[in-house]
Amino acid sequence: MIKWHRDDGVVVGTLEPERVAWLRSRLAEFHALLDWRLSQYTTDYPLGEVLGIALPTEQTDHPPLQAVLRMHVPDSEPAEVRLWWEPELIGGLRAAVADAWRNLPTEGGVVRLADDPQRLRAWTRVLLSLRIAYLATWVPEALSAPLPEDAPADQRRRYDRACWLRAVVDTLGEFTGLGASRG
Repeated sequence: MIKWHRDDGVVVGTLEPERVAWLRSRLAEFHALLDWRLSQYTTDYPLGEVLGIALPTEQTDHPPLQAVLRMHVPDSEPAEVRLWWEPELIGGLRAAVADAWRNLPTEGGVVRLADDPQRLRAWTRVLLSLRIAYLATWVPEALSAPLPEDAPADQRRRYDRACWLRAVVDTLGEFTGLGASRG
């Protein structure tokens, strides 16, 4: 059960403590994944040297990152444009992941978020991105279609966790009036 309310300028969410612990672990993994990708950026190519900007030199072949990038940067854009946008996207997500992680309790299930539209949107964006990365890692077939009813129990459990992430975002969006974006 996910419940949200306001308390003196703070949006307070009540979640199951075991789900919050699970979410903390997944956010830490997601942060490490984003750090790993940022570590691949370089200025060792002509445009990077001229601009002094570290950029990826090629598209990632890592399925969770591909799925997250596809969610935020349209495939219709040329590869060079996607590579140019990627550092800003990954860096912004990384900062938002760290902020979301800090807002999760180490024990219990009460989440406190500043009632600030920009921070709430960032939190929503992080959870949607995490959901996409999680699905791409653990239940990739669910990215294109709902999971079949006869899916194995372990696959169903992973899919249910991804659905729970979506429910957190949807209920927060409904409560704040900010709504959810894609994902």
